[in-house]
Amino acid sequence: MITINPKSISDHGAQSPLDEPNRSVSPPARPRPARTEGNPYLASLPRRALSTGDTQVNPARDSPTQTIARRASLPVWANPRLELSALAPIVSAPKLVTTVADRKIAAQEKVRSHLLAMAKKHYPGIDQYADLHASAARAAETFVHRGLDTPAKIEAWTRGVHVHDVTMTLLGFGFFDNIGYAISMEGFFNNIIPTPLVCDTLATAGAFISVSVGGIDTLLSVVGGSVISEKLYNDRDCNDALPHSLAVQALSLPRTVLDDAVRAAALNFTKNGGLRVPAALFLPAEESNVLSRQWRNQTDTGLDAVGGFFSSAVNKTLKLNSGIPYELRLAYRSDLAEVIDKTEKTWATAIKETPAMIGRGVQGLASPVPLAVTAMITGFVTALFVTNGAVGKSFAAHGYLSSADEMTRNEAAARSMVSTVMMSTMTGAINLAAPAIHIGTVKLMDWFSTRFSAKRGQGRSDLENQAGAPDVLRD
Repeated sequence: MITINPKSISDHGAQSPLDEPNRSVSPPARPRPARTEGNPYLASLPRRALSTGDTQVNPARDSPTQTIARRASLPVWANPRLELSALAPIVSAPKLVTTVADRKIAAQEKVRSHLLAMAKKHYPGIDQYADLHASAARAAETFVHRGLDTPAKIEAWTRGVHVHDVTMTLLGFGFFDNIGYAISMEGFFNNIIPTPLVCDTLATAGAFISVSVGGIDTLLSVVGGSVISEKLYNDRDCNDALPHSLAVQALSLPRTVLDDAVRAAALNFTKNGGLRVPAALFLPAEESNVLSRQWRNQTDTGLDAVGGFFSSAVNKTLKLNSGIPYELRLAYRSDLAEVIDKTEKTWATAIKETPAMIGRGVQGLASPVPLAVTAMITGFVTALFVTNGAVGKSFAAHGYLSSADEMTRNEAAARSMVSTVMMSTMTGAINLAAPAIHIGTVKLMDWFSTRFSAKRGQGRSDLENQAGAPDVLRD
């Protein structure tokens, strides 16, 4: 009897010819399929990379993905080098992406609801309009994309933007709206800007001074105001960028212009009547209630400049916050992304852009509005000089001292009161006329553009007119 050595079968992998005919031999082991159930990423790899016959790791041949796949195809007990944490990115990647997308959608929905609630708080029932919902959705997407993904973050960012705009308005407009008048008047009182000899009458001297004062004041206020306006993030003149359902909530243009004019005139009257008139009564007198005209004029101009700074600052700040609430204008602007970009600019970038802003302000001097404002200042200041001359003659006729060098307290107070009334009237008139002139100029230019565009379009074929006929926007 021949004995079969089992080791020879396992070593050689074949049955000996001397084996017993009834002995069964186990077939060779088949490669175990890779365990890809439940893992779509591994199931998508080539089967060659997942077979147990090709599980030897070869860094020179395999990519990291293939290495992980080869190790994953073996059981843990057969591959002690396998780290389950290495499979975590592959197994959890689809779930991770879904989680991020869900969080983004949830944040957008939360922000959108916050914006709609904010609009409804100021204007009940406005949330029924579709364009407001579309604007809120667009704003929510922009806010979340820029990292402002909670109502608290949006409110904090809005407060910072508001503080910036209020600060620029207080300091910028308060300074530039008054520095021109103060410089020019002090220049005349100290003979830095001499009056020509041809101005031998009070009316001609007043006209020359008023033209110079109006020109310098308009130059600095227009150019400086243009720079400050471009520095603001969210000024009041942005209704064109708002959804229609929100823009129509603002007051009508005539009512807005009238409110601005009344507010400016009232603040100017309060400033002059509260500072300049009492100062004339309490200025130190030399003797017999007599004041030095030079001292009175310089003191009066200084008080006018200081008071004008605060009155202009308060007026422009109230104007900034009037109309549609500031936070609604900011959140619902169609150019919200550009506004956020503007807030992220550094001081160095802002300083580099200032010369270009000054250049645009200088170009704006040639528009009808500054010319009209200069003409109005000239007329009112000339009338002020003539009226003050009449006041002086009246006091002299009643026996009061009124000379080129001296005047009484009563005359100084009367002159200040006349100036208060006339300057507040001038301020209100300018605030009424300037918007009207601007609107009229725009409409006139549109009329000319439309008229000449229509003439240039005549004689063209229908195909040319449809494809490239000039219109107002293209020209």
